Amino acid sequence: MVVPIGVAGVGDFAGSGGVSGLSSASVPVAGGAVPVGFQELDGHMLGHHVTVGVSPLVRVDEATTALAVEFTRAGDDATLADVEQVWSAPEGDELTVSSYVDLPWSTTSAVVLLDPAAGTVRETAQKEEIVQGGAISLDAGESDTVYVPFGPVDDTDRVTVFVPMTGFVPVAVIDREDASEAGVDLAAMDEAIGRLSLDAGRADPVPVESFTRAVDESTSTLTGNRDVTVTLASDVIFDPDSDALTDQADGQLSAIAARLAEYPGGGGLDIVGYTDDIADEAYNQDLSERRARAIQTRLGQVADLSAWAVTASGRGESEPAVEGTSEEARAANRRVVVTMTPTAGTSSAGPAAAGSSAGSSARWPDPLGPVGDG
Repeated sequence: MVVPIGVAGVGDFAGSGGVSGLSSASVPVAGGAVPVGFQELDGHMLGHHVTVGVSPLVRVDEATTALAVEFTRAGDDATLADVEQVWSAPEGDELTVSSYVDLPWSTTSAVVLLDPAAGTVRETAQKEEIVQGGAISLDAGESDTVYVPFGPVDDTDRVTVFVPMTGFVPVAVIDREDASEAGVDLAAMDEAIGRLSLDAGRADPVPVESFTRAVDESTSTLTGNRDVTVTLASDVIFDPDSDALTDQADGQLSAIAARLAEYPGGGGLDIVGYTDDIADEAYNQDLSERRARAIQTRLGQVADLSAWAVTASGRGESEPAVEGTSEEARAANRRVVVTMTPTAGTSSAGPAAAGSSAGSSARWPDPLGPVGDG
């Protein structure tokens, strides 16, 4: 039985089995980072056992890079049978309906490239419309290959590929003249990419942002590739209707101090206070300013701010985080927002900088339990 696989890519349908099997080429990358050659991922996609071979990322031309992704359905993969369902019609006659069980996939359209060092992600440069003839149908034991195009990648020699329902794998970024040695059928790749409609607007990398929030909602942190924004709940760090810090405030500010220490090159540090709308506008403006200055003063006592250009200001009730006059909305609006903008960018510290030569010397502590890639 043939299992249809709907993919938004271009397959090589010449012959019965697509492009040749997985390459065993393993020419090392400079520095020994990742092998140059196809790497296998073992996947179970919607119940079907499929091996996915991922090629190095090939610089096809100045504007385009591409992956070859080979799907091989296991020889002993379970076969889907027709399903018969029987209903009783109102007149008492039996009505039998047979339906073919389909396996829809949109796998290659969602393949993305991750650059952990730069903190960016790239999606395919292929236009979103479905490509005519882009579906793959595989019998048990058969293989076929699709080619997934991306924009130019000139700033790194390795990326991490995410294949949906399968996993992550680091691959080398290689030049066109090295493709054949790595096991890539360059002629087939050129032909396939030439048949695609590419969208230049999808070629640029997109920053990866992370968002965390404390269980008690006392703080939240949004980290992008340019800045780190920490939002402090005023109800936790200040006494009511006051700029006096609570006993809990030092714990929150110590966490901010630790983040600042990750960027020894310093940068901009912006502290902005906000209030709810309960009192009059002038009072709220004054309270927001006093609270911002209180955070600036105490943060300067628990952290070294000598490399940071610090500003403290208040916006009063003028820029609510949440519209409305409910207690929940007003509590969300009582806040102080601390924004760090490191001169070297946020990729100079933290997990995104693993293996990067730029930025700080900060390191993560040794793990206390099992460790794996994910």
